Amino acid sequence: MCSTQKVGVIFWDGDGTNADANDAFLKMLGLDYDDALGTSRRDLSPEGVLPSRKVPPH
Repeated sequence: MCSTQKVGVIFWDGDGTNADANDAFLKMLGLDYDDALGTSRRDLSPEGVLPSRKVPPH
């Protein structure tokens, strides 16, 4: 885990879930470490920031 104090750092697993985060990242989002683990990028992003998960028909 990174020990930087001013830059928010998060690590994602291969399936896109949060595997680790430093204190600066947690402070920015107002989360506890245990609450942040296992969340996804979509869980932590405001509505409309990420593209829709809907797959267009072929």
